[in-house]
Amino acid sequence: MKKENVFKGEDFWKPWASSDLAFLVEGQRFHVHRWVLSQCSPVFEKMFISNFSEKDKREIVMPGKKITEFHDLLLMVYSLAECSITSENCSYLLKLADEYQIGLLLEKCEDFLMASSGDIFAGTLSLKDIFNDFLLEQSASKKEQVLALLILAQEYHLENLITTCVLEARKFSLTELKQDYRELCDLLEPKIYCGILERIIERMEDRFVVF
Repeated sequence: MKKENVFKGEDFWKPWASSDLAFLVEGQRFHVHRWVLSQCSPVFEKMFISNFSEKDKREIVMPGKKITEFHDLLLMVYSLAECSITSENCSYLLKLADEYQIGLLLEKCEDFLMASSGDIFAGTLSLKDIFNDFLLEQSASKKEQVLALLILAQEYHLENLITTCVLEARKFSLTELKQDYRELCDLLEPKIYCGILERIIERMEDRFVVF
């Protein structure tokens, strides 16, 4: 008989199952386990074992964090409640995963963006719908969306997403890169920009191959 998971997100609100630390976020306490957090995040591990002021504290204030976002992060870390990456939570979970170097959560966010990339490239989904604080306008063109997603993948070192975006960007013309989308291209790392140029040249050469 399968054991029912009785964990509820509200269990973080009070001490539970030998929890040994509380995070204070906007006045709300989240009761957690140092060991669990240390296993998933080298940032938390260093915080708890190095000579930081937080090492021996029973309560740590988390300035700048939001209750809902931090709660969702803990649900992901504990994997005791179903919590999927969506267009509503991807933005802040990606930022938190990067801040605390939670590799599995970064991968999960990347998987969601990879699954969404086809719709973004096709123009049926705006990147702005996922990252409302991103540099892109809601009415941005399909090709601007490609470059914007590539910039975002670059920022968070999402290698699979970078590869996908570079392959899509091979459809650009050299003139578009150098003139129409110059400002976005200036935000790309030289290695990535050169990768796009190489693939554009390969595509052009393929068109003129004579057998």
